[in-house]
This record gives sequence, structure tokens and C-alpha cells, in this order.
Amino acid sequence: MDETNSLSEKELLQQSEVLKEFEKELMVQLDGLATNLPELYQGYANLVRETFTAAFDFISVSSDKSKKIGLAVEVLARGIEAYGAFKAAREHNKRLDKYLKIKQEYASLNKSKINRLKREIERKLPGSERLFDKFTSMNFDLSDKPKDLIIRQANLSLRYLTLYRTNLFLLALSEYLTKEFEAWSYGNQTSGVQKPDYYSVNAHLLDELYGVEDGFETIEALCDQQGRFTGADIILLSDPQLCIYSLQNVLCEIDMSAASPVVRTLISNNPGFKHYTRVTKDVRDHIKDNPGAKVWLACIIGAIITTLFIIFYFPAEGYKWWVLGIALAAILRIGIKNSKNAKIKHIIDGEQKTDETDASILQLCGYVEVKEIDYERKNTTSALIKGFFNM
Repeated sequence: MDETNSLSEKELLQQSEVLKEFEKELMVQLDGLATNLPELYQGYANLVRETFTAAFDFISVSSDKSKKIGLAVEVLARGIEAYGAFKAAREHNKRLDKYLKIKQEYASLNKSKINRLKREIERKLPGSERLFDKFTSMNFDLSDKPKDLIIRQANLSLRYLTLYRTNLFLLALSEYLTKEFEAWSYGNQTSGVQKPDYYSVNAHLLDELYGVEDGFETIEALCDQQGRFTGADIILLSDPQLCIYSLQNVLCEIDMSAASPVVRTLISNNPGFKHYTRVTKDVRDHIKDNPGAKVWLACIIGAIITTLFIIFYFPAEGYKWWVLGIALAAILRIGIKNSKNAKIKHIIDGEQKTDETDASILQLCGYVEVKEIDYERKNTTSALIKGFFNM
């Protein structure tokens, strides 16, 4: 990537980071309002209730008066809670207005810069696309080639891919920023356009290379090939992001023993495959594990010990077999219950391991989680009514 393109990337990423800080600060403030203010006033309301309840313990009043005072206290307490909800809604709207004004000022100062950067990326993208398309359509005979030559060819392919992929991402980012700035200028909190990340770019590249959304079958087919590969094949087997994107929806153990020497060389030098093997190992081992086996093994040992003890040491001969039957039935019941609990825990642990593995894989694919911000303006009257009736 040339120096000018690096500069454009740096400027665009700086603009994106500014937006991220805007969103982060606003989210923290809005979440705090939605939680802290209503809880604060609910605390005041409970204090009113507790105070009058304590007072009734010392003051003797008739049942009729007690009910009337209790009703008045409850109305007062609910009024306090309703005011807390009303104030939270009002402050929510004030914060939205405040940050919209800040974003409008920022957009006004930086709109021309974003347009300039967008034009630069649009000018550079066709060149990197031509180089990428030309390389991916080429055929290479790598049979009987030394490992260092295969690796050099793979590294060259990654240079073409990185240049094109970066330009695709920068173009998507510049378009996103342009639409966001336009939305702010028109008084909207957001354009509604999804923020781009490399995950979406990799999806586009896989579709462009092979016309598929899931490249697992493509990788499987490539593992059976011998010496002839296209540039696209070399890229898929060499790039960490594309290969792990292709594997994200499957759980498999990568066995390269039957693959060709070229495939083994490319895969063994691809950190994406190593990462996939490492993060999925816990899930694969967990699936193979039988949680009930340990429980039943303990029950069998317990049953054997119990049987031997009762047969040889139980003093009452007439009740021996009756006691043995009860003991074994109890062990069986314990085994069934504990086996069921072990399986439930096994499933819960498996789901947690799977979620952690998926998050790790998505991150390497270039996925960036975007937290939703509540940009909707609150109706203060509605909040007041709902707060009073605890709706």
C-alpha cells in the first residue's frame, strides 16, 4: 500500500474513532439515566412508605383512618416514582439534543474532508481491483515446488488481497461516514446504515471469488487438489481471515495427513487454521465427553461395595436380601438423578464454550460488535403515567 493510501486510511480510521467515542459517551450517559434516576426516586418512594409504616406502629388510629392515610401515602410514593421516570425521560431527550448539536458541528467541520478521502479511495480502488482480479484468475502449477517458493507465492497473493480488501473497507467506511454526517446535518441521530467492518468485506470477497457465502466445501475440495491452483485458491488457503470465515459455521478437526504437499504447506503457514484448531478444541473435547459415564461408574462401584458389605457383614440373615434390594434401588435412583443433572450441566457448559468460541472466531473474521443506542425520544407524559401505575 502506498504512503498516500496509508494516510487516507489513518484519517478515515481517526474519523471512525471519533464517532465511536461519541457513541460510547452517549451510551454511558443514557444507560445511567435509564437505571440510576428511576432507582433513586424509587428509593425515595420506599423511604416514604417505610416512614409511615413505622409511624403507624407508635400511633394508634382507627382502621378507617389507617386505610385513608395508607392510600394517601401510596399515592405520594407513586407520585415520587412517576416523577423519577418523568425526569429520566426528560434528561434522556436533553442528552440526545446536546449530542446531536455536537455531532452537527463536527460534521460541518469534517464533511469536506470525508468527501476528499472518499474520492481518493474511489480513485485507488479500481487499480487494486484489477490487480486482484488478474491474480485470482491466474493458474499456478505448484507441484514439486520447494516450500519456500510456495510460501513466497502465498505471501505475494496476500499483498494483492490486503491492498484490495483495505480499499474496499475504506470505501465502505467513507460512505458510512458521509451518510452519518448527512443524517446529522438534517437533524437525525443516525443514518440507519450499518457500520462496516472487515467481516462484511470478507463475505463480499468470498462471494466474489467463489460465488458462495460459506467456503467450507470449497476448502474441502481444495484439500483434494494436487499441484494446480488458481490465485483465488492460494488466497483462500493462505489468508487467516478468509479461511476462518469459511470455517465459522462448522466444527471439524483439521487433518492434513491426506492433503497434498502444497495444501499442507499453505495451511501449516496460515495462522487462521491454527487459531481455529486451538479455539475449537475445548468444544470438540466437550462434545466427546460423556458426563453420565463418571456418575454411573461411581454408582457401579458403590453398588459392588454395598453388595459385598451386606452379603458378608450384614448380621440379620432374614433381612439381608431385602436391605440389599432397597440399597441398590437407592443407588439406582441416585444414579438416574445425578446423571440427569450432569447432562444438564454438560449442555450449559457446552453452550458457554460454544459462545466463547464463536466470539473468538468472529473477531478474527473481522467482526466488530456494535451496541445499539436508544436514539428514540421519550414521551415524558407517557413516562409519567407509566411510572405512576408501575407499567
